[in-house]
Amino acid sequence: MNLHIICIAFFVICVLNSCETKKISHAETKKVAILQNESGYSLLKDGKPFYVKGAAGFSNMESLKKAGGNTIRTWSTERADSILDEAQKNDLSVVLGLFMLGEVHGFDYDDEEAVKKQFDDIKKQVLKYKDHPALLIWGVGNEMDIYSADKTVENLKVWDAVNEICKMIHEVDPNHPTTTMIIPFRNTMWNINRRCPDLDILSINTFGEINKLSSKLNEPIWGWDGPYLVSEWGTLGWWEVEKTLWDAPIEATTTKKAEFYEKNYSKIQSDSSKCLGSCVFYWGQKQEKTPSWFSMFTPDGRPTEAVQVMEKYWKGKKEINHFPKIDYMLLNEKGAREDIFLKVGTLSNSQVFFTEPENENVEIYWSIIPDMRNDKGIGQKEEMSNEITGLITENNKSKIEFKAPIKDGPYRLYVYISDPNEQVAISNIPFFVIE
Repeated sequence: MNLHIICIAFFVICVLNSCETKKISHAETKKVAILQNESGYSLLKDGKPFYVKGAAGFSNMESLKKAGGNTIRTWSTERADSILDEAQKNDLSVVLGLFMLGEVHGFDYDDEEAVKKQFDDIKKQVLKYKDHPALLIWGVGNEMDIYSADKTVENLKVWDAVNEICKMIHEVDPNHPTTTMIIPFRNTMWNINRRCPDLDILSINTFGEINKLSSKLNEPIWGWDGPYLVSEWGTLGWWEVEKTLWDAPIEATTTKKAEFYEKNYSKIQSDSSKCLGSCVFYWGQKQEKTPSWFSMFTPDGRPTEAVQVMEKYWKGKKEINHFPKIDYMLLNEKGAREDIFLKVGTLSNSQVFFTEPENENVEIYWSIIPDMRNDKGIGQKEEMSNEITGLITENNKSKIEFKAPIKDGPYRLYVYISDPNEQVAISNIPFFVIE
């Protein structure tokens, strides 16, 4: 009898061990898998540990690879064929966005027919790209928690729709995990915990409040217990800084921004138990309030100092090419916080104070552009204004004299300092022209 019991016990143990072996083996044979152990969560790609050294954007991929990055992130499948192919060519992975209309776009999640159509459209995209070798993670929607510029979502069916898409992806593509990108409002995390059981990874877009991220995630009521990505981070957002009397945000120099990138990436790296990596924002050039606010490159592809910061961390690089360093700039001996008003057509002067790299000559370019007024909200599409030419009357490199534009309204004076290595430092100062 005892021998019989021993045999049964031995059989049960063998079966359990077999199941456990199959479970581990199944995870490791997936293209991309999430593993959890005593130390926390980790990402596996092709059976090997993979920490996301990523960039939010879809250009300058060769520069990303050269800097030590391994992932690019998009917001939709627009141009996905060429983006995925180029990523593969540069040995980069892709967090591929699946664009979802939000309440901020006027989409009604009570309209079952419209929700079904969106679901079917996204399923077609998943089926089309699920086998591409560069694919890493599906990004289901971006900032779906925004209702308007100052409100979070009102219709919680938004999260039901996100979860249905995640569930569908698990059925048709078990090889790639799902995520959704949010602004870390506490009620958002509360609703996701309740309504999105099929979400694998939580992705968070955060800028000035990145130092609060860990505490938010660990709150027992609103907290997220699973793995996460920081899907957008970088310098302070334009909604987080001081503004002029006419509501123009005051932008930091690229020199000061580089300090933000360095400090914030250190914070991201400090959470090794849950954080699977991050995507720095913005790898490329993007018009948002200004053409330089989040842009880590100029429109013609020249890098700002933030690119070098990422290379230093991603590659552990010690030898660096020193960038021009901008201390500050003045307009009529005033700084941006002094609310500068100019009369139409009058002469003004400006000067930039900077440190140029040792034994290197720099080129300085000045530009005047009408300032953007965008009331659509954070992240909404903007068109870049054209430079106004013919206003600079004297140009002595670091000092200029210029005429105020003939039309009243908000403007910015920009200065670009480039070294022989095509590295650029940028600063601007807002002013308002009155008749």
